[in-house]
Amino acid sequence: MDRDEVLLKHKRLLGALSLLPKKIVSVHEQTDNMAELLICELCNEEFFDINRAAFFVDNPCFDMLKGVAGFHKTEGHTPWSPEWDNHEEITVIMKRSPFNQKVRHFMSSSPKRNNHDLAKIVEHLAKEFEIPNHSFISLGLKHGNHGLFVYENNRPEADLINHHLADILHLLGFCQMN
Repeated sequence: MDRDEVLLKHKRLLGALSLLPKKIVSVHEQTDNMAELLICELCNEEFFDINRAAFFVDNPCFDMLKGVAGFHKTEGHTPWSPEWDNHEEITVIMKRSPFNQKVRHFMSSSPKRNNHDLAKIVEHLAKEFEIPNHSFISLGLKHGNHGLFVYENNRPEADLINHHLADILHLLGFCQMN
């Protein structure tokens, strides 16, 4: 891929990312699964083109690492409408997704509280959730919690856009974690 193609993809990505707050506001009173909607959106080809991703929250106060949402491209995900008009359909797909359900049912002790090596925790999670060639992003969340996003990335220009992924993942910190 030449530099002009990479820059064009980068420009499209930034345009799509700038629409996320509008989409969130459009459905925030109609859904309690905003984290799942965001994960699906961010994994779409128009965004970061991720095959598999799992998002966890580490709550040191309660000594808990809890799975929040998981995305697996092969589990029937459809392209989203520009304004998330089909968020109910996405919710049904996510409830039926074995990968998402496996992530949501995951729970273990807090790596932060117990001073566990984060790289070893990520290796374990990547193996358990069958995420090959994994990468991860660790982020601070509100109330002293920590987010952990473990993912497989398809983009050849990943270095150019990974910093955008790390920044935008902080939106998950505003989502209800059920």
